[in-house]
Amino acid sequence: MTCSRRKRIRHPETGLLEFDCQALLEEDRSQILALFVPAPGTDTADRLALLGVLRAGQHH
Repeated sequence: MTCSRRKRIRHPETGLLEFDCQALLEEDRSQILALFVPAPGTDTADRLALLGVLRAGQHH
């Protein structure tokens, strides 16, 4: 069984992130696998790349 929906998360450093989420469920719902991908038509992928750069700079 699958379900899809849009998720929005406000990150303190990069702002609003929008993801398309697809959840894959076992028939008895004992396990769920949630997949999050940047929503098309948004700048979420760029914001995630920025977050990676910001985090990498903190470790040097």
